[in-house]
Parts: sequence; structure tokens; C-alpha cells
Amino acid sequence: MQKYDLLIIGAGSAGTAAALHAKGKKIAIAEKSLIGGTCVNDGCIPFKSFLNIAEKIAENRNGLIGLTSGCVNNNIIDYTAITDEVRRRTESVRKSLEFSLRDIPILQGEVTLIDSNHAIINNEKIEFDYLLIATGSRSVAKISPTRQLLDFNELPKEITVIGSGTTGIEAATILAKLGTKVTLQEKQSIIAPGIPEILRKELQIILRRSGIITKTNCDDLPENALLCNGRIPVLPTFSDGSPVPATDKFGCLITNENQQTSIQNWFAAGDVCSGTPKLAYIAARQAQQAISVMFNFSKIPEITPQFIPHCIFASSPLAWFGDLENPDYSIEKKSYKAIPAAVAYNDVRGFIITATDKKGQLCGAAICGTAAHEMIHQLLICAKYKITLEELHRNVLTLHPVLSEIL
Repeated sequence: MQKYDLLIIGAGSAGTAAALHAKGKKIAIAEKSLIGGTCVNDGCIPFKSFLNIAEKIAENRNGLIGLTSGCVNNNIIDYTAITDEVRRRTESVRKSLEFSLRDIPILQGEVTLIDSNHAIINNEKIEFDYLLIATGSRSVAKISPTRQLLDFNELPKEITVIGSGTTGIEAATILAKLGTKVTLQEKQSIIAPGIPEILRKELQIILRRSGIITKTNCDDLPENALLCNGRIPVLPTFSDGSPVPATDKFGCLITNENQQTSIQNWFAAGDVCSGTPKLAYIAARQAQQAISVMFNFSKIPEITPQFIPHCIFASSPLAWFGDLENPDYSIEKKSYKAIPAAVAYNDVRGFIITATDKKGQLCGAAICGTAAHEMIHQLLICAKYKITLEELHRNVLTLHPVLSEIL
């Protein structure tokens, strides 16, 4: 019987981050599907690949400046070539991740937990001192949005995207850029519930500009629909008599500040945890935190909700962090129009919003437009390490002309 210091169930964002952080310990990863989990195989990477390709097609649809006519239209889009390229890029990322894990045993198959220190995989019993449950989540629908996009035989002329969370908005954006008539449907009374109101108004403008029709207070299920209506946790398999850690009303594992479950030597990280934003970088940080506690490594700083960056990759990326709705904060909005680089790049619709306290300390920010998702981190650093915008302006030289001059 093999014995490990740590058994990790799941090779997604949390599981792989944990494995790489636990260097020097005897560990194994159990994975029943593909290395990389949802983010690499069924979420972030294929979606961003789709979006990148769709953006290039949309840019060329009406012809490039200097060319007499456009060469791309709905009649000659080769959707199979698009999906093949998405699969190729996804596989490339997965292979890179597999290479980084080359020295770590990967136990391919489903795990059944039989007690607090033992499990069975592929009919073999294994022993472990610690367990990290990193089993993630899955789409509420039987098939994920990515699978739906990849399984289309051809580009649909018209479709309804169900759910206006981040995934739904990005799926709608991809299809709209490719020329599909898209309706984005939400059962709640507002589009993108959960984001700050000041950004929701801007997002509605972005969607309208993209030709996406929005529909709220609706739970119809049209025949031709792409389902992006949420995710649910995936728990490991427990045998009869196995301990089962405590869960919340949604079936997510309850953990303490160290990612420890109700079973002392069992930890959990990522989407399977209660109250966790379903973000790959949150999952990775939680996993590192759990490993540090298990093996008494250097402490990993706790995740502060105020400093978690968010982004919706709509036709104009919208990125933000912090509190943008505190009435005691001073809110300032500045347009990309003031930045020469934005004019040069022909993108003057963007903007930046900052929220500062009475001392001038940055407490939240949002950027919409080209490179928003890249620039937001500079403001996040200012907020986290209490650098005022005045100090940033006075002490940091910026290249010219670049979009980040707006900061």
C-alpha cells in the first residue's frame, strides 16, 4: 500500500497549485479527467481563445484601413477551423501544465474515501496523512458552455444565452462578434447581478453597442439556447462509513480561515468551498494557504475581499476591485479620450473610475476599455500598499504614448 504525506483530489487550479507548493513532500494527485480542470480545459483558456479569434474576425469584417473591401462575412466563416484552433491552444496550455507536474505522481481515476487516512483508487488502497479536496464545480446544465460552443456543427444565426453572469456575457460577446444574433437572458431583474451598479450601467452600454439584446425577469428556455446559468460543487465519493465533512446549504464544503474542513486532516480549496468566488486565482491561493498550514511552511497572506480583482471580458474589458459604492468615498471618472495613445489606437470609449477616501487613499477602482484587465493591477497595488494617486503621479514616470498614462 502506497503512503503519501498528502493526497490531492483534483488537478485543477487548486490541486495543481497545491502540488507545486508542496515541493519536497511525498504527494500524489488523483484526477479522473484532464489535468488543468475546468479553467484550462472547459473554462478560462478555451473561452479566451474563442474571444481572441472572434475579436480578430470582427475587426476584419468590414475591411482593414488601406484595403478596399472586407474579406470576412458570415457566409465564409469556417467555424470548424475556429473550434480546431481553440482545441489546439487549450491542449498547448494543458501540456505545459502537465510538464510542470512531471515529477508528481498522477493517479488517473476516481477516488473513494474510506476513512480519514485512507482512500481507494483503481481498486488500490492508499494511505495519506493529509487530504486536500480540490474537486471544483460543474455547470448546472448537463453540458458546459464551452462544450456547447465546441460542439456546434456550424455558427448559429441566432441564439439565446441563458444567464448574464461573467460566463454568459463572455459567451454572448464571442457569438456576437462572430455575427450571430444574440439575446442575453437573465431570470433576475438586472443584468450581471452582483457587480457594482455604477459598472452595470456601463456594461449595458457595452452590450448594446455589441448588438446583444438583453432580456430580464425571464426564465424561458428557448429551443436554441446556450446555458450559462451557474455552477454547483463537485464532492468526492465517500464510502459507507467514511466521515463526511460539513457542508453548507448549497452542498459546498465549510472551511475555516486555514482551509481546514470539519475533519482535522482534511482541507479543501477552490470552487468546492463555501463562500468562495469561482475564480482560478482564488482557488490557487487557497490551496497554497492550506499547504502552508499542513506542513508549517511560510505563511501565505490571507485573501482580502477588498483586493480581489474581477474582470468581465466583454467587447470592452471591464475590470475592477474594491468598494465603488461607499457614499463616503470620492468617485472620479476620467475618459480614455484624454490619453493620446487611446486616440492613436482608435479606442476612446474607455474610462477609469477611482474611489478614494478623505485622505486620498485609493479604496477601489474600475477600468473599462483596451488593456483594462492588464492595468487594473497597478491600481490594486496602490490600494493594497497605501500608495496615494498623488504619490503615484509624482514618483512614477510612464512611457509615452501608452494607455497606462491614464493612471
